[in-house]
Amino acid sequence: MTSLSSYLERLSAAATADEYLAIQRDCLAVAKEEEVLQTVRAAVTGEGGRLDSLQLLYWLTVPSHRVDRFQALFEEAAEADREFVKALLFRAITERTIRSSHPDRVERYLESVRAEFAKSLFVA
Repeated sequence: MTSLSSYLERLSAAATADEYLAIQRDCLAVAKEEEVLQTVRAAVTGEGGRLDSLQLLYWLTVPSHRVDRFQALFEEAAEADREFVKALLFRAITERTIRSSHPDRVERYLESVRAEFAKSLFVA
């Protein structure tokens, strides 16, 4: 868990969207889905690390399980986290729709989502 904690601290300290994405990529290469899920459930509601953990969990979850996982997380989410989890659920539903209707566009969609989310963290 120490390694994940370290990555979460680094994500919180990132100064740019590109830096955030680089740290996220490094973390996803070593993080385990179950460890991140435990962190999501243990973290304080609304805490920045919890939101980063939810974001990591999205990318670590097998695409075919994302809608179900985030539907369940939405149903159990505290009020302070509901909008963020709802956005991830919407993303999962959109991804599923694209996978079924335009599978050739999935990677483009996912890269766009990843980049736009990171940019949104650094809007002044």
